[in-house]
Amino acid sequence: MSKLIKEIKNKRDKLRKKMVELRKESRVAFSECVKGLFEENPNLVSFSWTQYTPYFNDGDECVFQASSGYPEYTYIDSEGKETSYDENYGEGGEPNRNLSKSITEVSSLFEDDELKEFFGDHCRVVVTKTGIETEAYDHD
Repeated sequence: MSKLIKEIKNKRDKLRKKMVELRKESRVAFSECVKGLFEENPNLVSFSWTQYTPYFNDGDECVFQASSGYPEYTYIDSEGKETSYDENYGEGGEPNRNLSKSITEVSSLFEDDELKEFFGDHCRVVVTKTGIETEAYDHD
């Protein structure tokens, strides 16, 4: 039995190491996708989303969620004005549908658990041409 236990422990160690490698690769892939998004959309200024675990969910399990499929974004419109739009609530200026689709396509490539590992819980993730920042997010 101890041989079997040792084998299982070895396999689990290998799996953990592989998962760490894959997460690093995934983070690099995220950065490359974001860089490509800004290169393909020079009018894009920034985009952001919130991600958090609800404190209360009407008795249902409170599960982490990233609203990366509904980004807020800022872009330079055809008149040269900086315009913001919130895809989740339909607020702000006029939506740029092509830009909305491109941002959502990139941000939705990554699973919620990856985004949580990359950026944390209870935060707003803000992505610009120069980098990615997080800020605390109160979602009560």
